[in-house]
Amino acid sequence: MPTAPMAQRQVVDQAAPNVRVSAAPTDGPYGGQIGDTVARASVRMYDLQTRSSDHAAVVEAETRANEEQLRIQQEVRNFKGKDAANAPQYAQEQWGKFHEEQLARLANDRQKSMYHSVGLAKGETINRGALQHFNQEDDAYQEQTFKANLSSSVNV
Repeated sequence: MPTAPMAQRQVVDQAAPNVRVSAAPTDGPYGGQIGDTVARASVRMYDLQTRSSDHAAVVEAETRANEEQLRIQQEVRNFKGKDAANAPQYAQEQWGKFHEEQLARLANDRQKSMYHSVGLAKGETINRGALQHFNQEDDAYQEQTFKANLSSSVNV
């Protein structure tokens, strides 16, 4: 009876000297890098919450600034005649005081820098309005003075 030839095994159970049979496992499959992932996610969530709270604080400050701007503009319009010459200085003092109070209320430098440019723009608007009101009142005063002088000279 014929016998089957015996073949040498190609895969051996033992490794060659100084050779590892299986790769050294990393801690990745077992959740080793999960701490880094969680840390990055928590930092990202913290940044989002910080930006959100900064934005909310600045929006609230802008709302108060709008109310103060309206109040100052209404008070400036109450200056009549020669008193209107004091309107620009009054508006500038009132807004400067309010602007400094607003900056002191804000919690951090990011909020202050976000609000600062808005506050400066509103201050410029108030100043332009006060100067325009002064010019209108001054023109009206000059016109009334001219008319009064003209009528008194006609009467003479």
